[in-house]
Amino acid sequence: VMITKEYPISVPVSFLEKTGISPETCLFFDIETTGLSWRRSHLYLLGAVFYTPEGWLQKQWFCQRPGEEKDLLEIFSSLLEQKKTLIHFNGNTFDIPYLMHKSTFYQMELNWDGATSLDLYQKLLPFKKLLGLERQKDLERYLGRSREDLFSGGELISLYQEYLKTADERLLSVLLLHNREDVSEMTGLLPLLELSRLFSGSWEGTVEAQ
Repeated sequence: VMITKEYPISVPVSFLEKTGISPETCLFFDIETTGLSWRRSHLYLLGAVFYTPEGWLQKQWFCQRPGEEKDLLEIFSSLLEQKKTLIHFNGNTFDIPYLMHKSTFYQMELNWDGATSLDLYQKLLPFKKLLGLERQKDLERYLGRSREDLFSGGELISLYQEYLKTADERLLSVLLLHNREDVSEMTGLLPLLELSRLFSGSWEGTVEAQ
């Protein structure tokens, strides 16, 4: 049976609104897979942050066996029906094509009509030298943010394979933590979008005389 986790979360909404994005339309998301090739790997974890009438919510769906992959795609499909502003980190290169290929493989239709994509990696790429941008964690360190998670997505593949054999709750906690912080820390990167506004001349901040 698929494992589902929910957590309340705070999101710096003002930085969304400055880019003309309505909180009600947003879906922050990240996927975890057992490899880079959709043909030779499977999807095992989907993490998302989105707005509900009760406030912002972070949610995770975890496959306890590879056969639940299609169920995970159906969950993403239902989210996509409601949330059309997709916010992610390098998702244009990996997450979105991966989901598209997998849905085609299962003969599913994901309704991308009207969806827009905000790739934080590509948005901040012009400031790569300034920020020391290589990975999401680099940006988090630039902002002085810290994680509990110590692993990369690639390092988690063997941990997931071990979990499939053992159902070890400690491994599950590590796998969930990495994805949870990947998605929650995306929301923490929103202030960096001000760099685009600053260098385009549209920043509306004020400077106080000392």
